[in-house]
Amino acid sequence: MNQEDRSPRSGIILPRRTALATLGVAATVGLLGLVQRGGLVYALTREERDKITPDEIIARGKKGNERFLSGKRKTGLLDKIRPAIEATQYDGDRTAKNYPFVNAVARKNVELTMAGIRAGSSVLKGLEDKGGIKIAGAMYSIETGAVEFFS
Repeated sequence: MNQEDRSPRSGIILPRRTALATLGVAATVGLLGLVQRGGLVYALTREERDKITPDEIIARGKKGNERFLSGKRKTGLLDKIRPAIEATQYDGDRTAKNYPFVNAVARKNVELTMAGIRAGSSVLKGLEDKGGIKIAGAMYSIETGAVEFFS
């Protein structure tokens, strides 16, 4: 994969509202072969993936959850979603304690990620323009379990 094919943003949003959601993200990250290095998420190489055991995946998930609960990883996450925070049009309380604002930022982050994929890869953009692929985003509702897709 050349540089042009890489998305400039990962688009991963970790829900702050429940430990269950955090565990689900940690499990997903472990299963997908992703690891945190210096506040960014990178894919593991095939060699790294082949070496990691299920117990190590769980241990990494637990360590990540400990960092999350202690607030140590929030700065890196905030830096990653800062463009979405700044681009979100919202008249109410613009804090992490205000769920409608957090939801609006999450939605904007997905929109910006989709735009970043299109801008960052002429190959993917071209395939989408020709109808060969669809670049779509989604929002998951913790309250209802529903997934809303949009493009």
